[in-house]
Amino acid sequence: MLSPRIQRISFCLGLLLLAAAPLTAQPGGNLRFEPGAVESANAASPTAPLGREADAPQIHAEKTHLDLGTVNEGEKVEFAFPIVNLGRDTLRILQVQKSCGCTEATAEKHILQPGESTQITGQFDSHGRRGMQHKIITVSSNDPKNPSLQLTFNVNVSQTVLVEPERVSWGRISVEEATTQTVTLRSASAEPLEIKEVTVDGPAAERIWARLIDVRPTPAVAGQLDGETSTTTEARIAVGIKPGGETGTLQGRVLVRTNLEQQPVVEIPVLGLITVPYVVSPTILFFGVMAPATTVERTLVLQSMDGEPFEIERVDVSGLPIEWKLIEQTEDVSTPDRDPRSIKRLQFSFTAPEDFEGLENEIQIITDRKGNNIIPVRTIARSAKPGEMLDDALGGE
Repeated sequence: MLSPRIQRISFCLGLLLLAAAPLTAQPGGNLRFEPGAVESANAASPTAPLGREADAPQIHAEKTHLDLGTVNEGEKVEFAFPIVNLGRDTLRILQVQKSCGCTEATAEKHILQPGESTQITGQFDSHGRRGMQHKIITVSSNDPKNPSLQLTFNVNVSQTVLVEPERVSWGRISVEEATTQTVTLRSASAEPLEIKEVTVDGPAAERIWARLIDVRPTPAVAGQLDGETSTTTEARIAVGIKPGGETGTLQGRVLVRTNLEQQPVVEIPVLGLITVPYVVSPTILFFGVMAPATTVERTLVLQSMDGEPFEIERVDVSGLPIEWKLIEQTEDVSTPDRDPRSIKRLQFSFTAPEDFEGLENEIQIITDRKGNNIIPVRTIARSAKPGEMLDDALGGE
């Protein structure tokens, strides 16, 4: 049995709990106490904790876009994007990526405490660029809300010298083909253009040649020059490829040195793909080991590799007892992103003479192509020795 004093204290505490707890009306006018509602009310209170994001780092750029104005081709322009950590935890800059090899960018500091700032600094190289350029820099960090911040800039690259065409691109070229193209350089100012030197560099510099044709006055393009001047200067440069050499990608550049202070060097990219005009299979017509007065047939497949169709005009067998005939001609269009390839299948018959002692010579397949129209093919046959088994399974089909 509790004492009267303790009973009074317990009664008062009960009244306080009832006053603080939500009551729910029940049928008949009764009220019900719901203790779980107290916890829900506390959870909805604005003073409740906000979670981990409130303490996370937060990357912020004062400006996410810069206009770098206009520069002359060949000039380099620097830029800087201020960055600050507005969060409550350490900001870590993990990586700075550029959208172009013409741009360099890096973070001056990679770890920023709350409130600390740094800069993303870099440089744009306008070499070989013309007109309006739009570049993107992506800053990766441990900011959970903005892990990849994009920064952009524009820059207009003006030309003191107008180049037409801006690059020499030959596409597919046969390894034995020699070709040339003329590039025109025109001064965009009233100052006369002078050519001091024309050189070639790059991986394929040995295959590419360039020389100055002439420099002459020419009427200015409408709106090209201000004032009363109506003439300007243009230079013509011949660019060519030497035949021979290895197949593969052709890449180089022509460097034209001028008298113009704003653009002392004009760069002309040169691109192409050197291919063999034909693929011959097998590369050697081997008739095997033969006895006198025997005949062996072999099949040879000839395929164009540059997408150009061709016809076989004749085969020069150099007086050898070899006969040939075209047995099939088709066109390979199985690869959508590749030029169609003409395919010719030829059959060759060789009859060994009575005094046959062996054969090692060359025949020539003549096509209707201009240039690269002679395809040499080696022919080999061995004379069977007494008691030697004839080997008709070697080479060919």
